[in-house]
Amino acid sequence: MSEEYLPGIGLDVGTSFLQVARMKPDETVEFRSERDAFFVMVPQGKANARMIEQMLKQKGAFSLKEEGKFYIVGSHAIELANVRMQPVERPLKKGVLSDSETNTFGMLSKLIESILGKATTQGELCVYTYPADPIDEDFDIVYHKNRMSEILSGLGYKPMPLLESVALGYSELFNDVDNMTGVVISCGAGMHNLTMMHMGQDLFSFSIAQGGDYIDRHVAKQMQISETIVQAEKESGIDLLNPQDKLQKAISIYYDALINYVVDALEKKFAGLDQVPRFGTKVPVVIAGGTCLPNGYLEKVSLALLSKDFPFEIGDIRRATHPDALRSVANGCLVYARFELEE
Repeated sequence: MSEEYLPGIGLDVGTSFLQVARMKPDETVEFRSERDAFFVMVPQGKANARMIEQMLKQKGAFSLKEEGKFYIVGSHAIELANVRMQPVERPLKKGVLSDSETNTFGMLSKLIESILGKATTQGELCVYTYPADPIDEDFDIVYHKNRMSEILSGLGYKPMPLLESVALGYSELFNDVDNMTGVVISCGAGMHNLTMMHMGQDLFSFSIAQGGDYIDRHVAKQMQISETIVQAEKESGIDLLNPQDKLQKAISIYYDALINYVVDALEKKFAGLDQVPRFGTKVPVVIAGGTCLPNGYLEKVSLALLSKDFPFEIGDIRRATHPDALRSVANGCLVYARFELEE
């Protein structure tokens, strides 16, 4: 193991972001992130191909050349897509990997290698996230988990899968007040993942196969612009309670639609459960993920949750804070890895 870090790595494999968490010897946590995206450039002749290759090298862009095409991955893919007002491609669709689309496995492998690197010690533990089974769609989580393990094993790691929402619980509920008990919701680009926990145990988990991409897709269609432009606007500091122009208003409208869809699905799911724990106290709800970051989101989702009839009393509704709502899942994977490695 490298002397730069303690053993154990947390890896959050999201539809929009990859997040890595490592612990230094002084027990501070270091994070690295990368966009989970790629962009394809087709050269217009041999001279143009050489020029593209040279410019990508100068920019330090992580890319792959295959069959005469350049596949640029990560944040540089987003930059190029925005300049050309074209959409990026993503290795994951709604939180899972699928080989039905060309080169997705290879692109995800390159992205993970670029952010994680190869293991400094063979068999180093890497805890990575995977989504729960969705309640509104039918797709294969098993395939995704196995292919993820294949990528990490190929880099020399010992892969250990962990439900995305459970990882969030290990990051946010591990304190003297919550005692690892509560509802955690990871609001991602491809889907929402939820777990109800009691004393660190996963009582039940499920996912909803809609996320921030739903907003990007529908706003882009209505405004006749690229989805990457919508995504950039969402991340620019927009206030959902006070939109400033037509684009922000459209984003706010589709945020409302997404929130209502998710909360309605949660109410129906809980209503259909045979047994729901009787906690005897109010149950905290913690949310995280890129979709929950805009100003006004917490207020909107709180109103929606409190308007529904759940078989438990909702307590504090809050964003993740360890260290923030975007990196908390990776942090939870690291916490889990450190527990696994304790003697």
